[in-house]
Amino acid sequence: MRFIVLDASTAILLAKIDLLRSVVSEGEAWMAESAFRESTAKPEADDARMIRKLVDEGLIRRASGRGEGARIQKDFRLDAGESDSIALAREKAAVCATDDGPAIRCLKVLGLPFTTAIALLVAMAERGHVTGELALELTSKLERFGRYDPRILEDAGRRIREVGRRGKGGKS
Repeated sequence: MRFIVLDASTAILLAKIDLLRSVVSEGEAWMAESAFRESTAKPEADDARMIRKLVDEGLIRRASGRGEGARIQKDFRLDAGESDSIALAREKAAVCATDDGPAIRCLKVLGLPFTTAIALLVAMAERGHVTGELALELTSKLERFGRYDPRILEDAGRRIREVGRRGKGGKS
């Protein structure tokens, strides 16, 4: 992963399962200003504190959109955080990390790459950055915090267990 733009939903989910620092340490991470404000709207929440800390440490960079976000927001009926994140990802030629269903549909229509918190967790397990046992535990946490279809959770669990059978990093 070279560049990733996090929207509020994914940043919050990753912070809740204590994986945000690991993800943003993998490459260059960005958040649109509006997504940052959404994700830190409850300043006393642990996830908001983590996000602010990573911004303060320079592991997550903030940027304002250049206007395309407003058009995306209107065209796809998205909230500002999601539309600005998509616009920023397009501008940076980055992967957009979102767990918002309408934002995912927009990214598909625009032909832009995207990922989700659960996909990032699976990728971390496949690369050996997270043990299979921990990844399965974090999947259970995501099930509580996120709105994932049961098939997505089953597939993630299967892929993580497969990595465990093959060994660290998914190598045979």
